[in-house]
Parts: sequence; C-alpha cells; structure tokens
Amino acid sequence: MESDVIWERIRKREQELFDLEDDYNQEKNKIEARQEDLEQRQNALKLLIEREQEEMRCFLSRHSLDYDAALSFFQELDQLQEESFYQYRQEMDQLFQQEERLSQQYRTDLYRLEDTISQLRRDYSNGLE
Repeated sequence: MESDVIWERIRKREQELFDLEDDYNQEKNKIEARQEDLEQRQNALKLLIEREQEEMRCFLSRHSLDYDAALSFFQELDQLQEESFYQYRQEMDQLFQQEERLSQQYRTDLYRLEDTISQLRRDYSNGLE
C-alpha cells in the first residue's frame, strides 16, 4: 500500500517535470519571438534611413546642390540611427538577461525535481524489497 502512495508521488513529480519543461519552452519561445521582432524592426529602420539618405543624395545631385546644403538632414539621420541602435542594444540585452534568468530558474527547478524523483524511486525500490 505504501508503495502505491510512493508510486503516485513519483507520477505527480514526473508530471511537474513535464509541465516545467513546457512552461520553460513557452517562455523561451516568447523571448525569442520578441528578439526576432526587435531585430526585424531594427533592420526595417536601418533600411528606411538608408533609403532616405539615398533619396536626399539624388535630390542634391538633381538640383546641383552640394552636400553641405543638407548637412543637418544627414546629421539628424545619423543621430536617429545611433539612438535607435543604442535602444535596440539595451532591449536585446534585457531580453538576453531575462532569458538567462529563465534558464537558470529552469535548471534549478529541474535539478530539484529530478533529485526528488530519484529519491522517491529509491524509496519505492526499497519498499518492494
């Protein structure tokens, strides 16, 4: 009878283990999706800025104007790109740290559950002897 109780506790802990893994994978996928979205947005902004710079160069060329006529425009675009990249790096770093904390917590919980399951299996095995 006691072995049945132990066996049930083993099954319960194993289910906790599966649930833990599922939760971890779901959270990790959310973080990865946010990283990918951030990367795509950064690339889209970079392309937009490059396109605007090229259009201004064409405009200057068409109207026989020199680069100095649009210097502030180019400086503002460069500043926008730098600020955007800084913000991008900050957010990516935060996501990386969040992923690290998630992974560390997962491993801690995983080892704890695995140890508990191993002990319960030993108890179950000893009860059958």
